[in-house]
Amino acid sequence: MNRIEKKAYQILLNQGYLVEKPRRVKWLPQDYFNCFDFIAVNDKEIRFIQVSKVPWTRRNLEYRERFENFPCPPNCRKEYWTFNRKTGDFEIKIIERKVES
Repeated sequence: MNRIEKKAYQILLNQGYLVEKPRRVKWLPQDYFNCFDFIAVNDKEIRFIQVSKVPWTRRNLEYRERFENFPCPPNCRKEYWTFNRKTGDFEIKIIERKVES
């Protein structure tokens, strides 16, 4: 884990979540479902979390679509945490599935 992932991990633990990070294996992706750094679970919800220094709007379209289209049941949510160097805190964006019209 890098420095900002460790900080996010500790925040989730302090909030009472059980947090799982994928094991580092050579030649394999390091994220769950090629999208998420952590899965955080408590007795009420499941949170799929990606931690990054790169803002959501600077991610490429393919990445954002994969993230948005990941199926998420009602008691789950997808979050994109961007570390703000100026404040030293995370900006958390909850990602909703795109609605086709």
